[in-house]
Amino acid sequence: MDDSADALSTPLAYSSLTTLGDEDALPEGEAGEVSVVAINASENNTTFPFIVHNQTDETVSRIEVSGRAVDADGETLGTGSSHDVSPNVVAPGDYAFGYVYVDSSDHTLPSGSTIPDLRVDFTEGLGSFESIVTLDIENFEELSNGDLTGDVANPHDITVGGPIGIDTVCFSDDDSVTYDETYADNDDVDAGDSATWTLSSYRDTPECAVRLVSASGYDW
Repeated sequence: MDDSADALSTPLAYSSLTTLGDEDALPEGEAGEVSVVAINASENNTTFPFIVHNQTDETVSRIEVSGRAVDADGETLGTGSSHDVSPNVVAPGDYAFGYVYVDSSDHTLPSGSTIPDLRVDFTEGLGSFESIVTLDIENFEELSNGDLTGDVANPHDITVGGPIGIDTVCFSDDDSVTYDETYADNDDVDAGDSATWTLSSYRDTPECAVRLVSASGYDW
């Protein structure tokens, strides 16, 4: 593990999370822990969107959430781990988000399915072979049809390789979490440059108390 001051000043250690709406609506995690503060039940698939909060005094990276999914009667449906936790690097007091994908032959899980016991793992500082570079979101817009669009900007002195992913969650007043993702219109973003992106969800857009948006690519 490489958590030296030099490593934490590189583009690989950069963290950026765009927060839109009432940031105070986000639940707080447990003191001294990196914990899941909101997780949604599976909706028409086998994914469970979540939000985590870093309430330690250390910068962490590569957060992974895993667990066993059960139905309303407590019967096991499968197990799974997180995908696309964003941003990759999370400073003390900051949030990140992603989703747990449960391995199951069923394309949907029964109503009321949950993951009651969540395991949260992470790396303190940066790992020795880190490659993910977080970028900035600029010019964010929500269009009249519910689509989201904006720019992803590279504030670093290196070209960031693609695919350039844009990830977002909507946290609603009823504590539900809705996850979406898309990709930038360019494969790479040069140093100091930006690329456009649009997210079309093809479903009803929830009312968000707060929306979180993050973008990243790779230092290949």
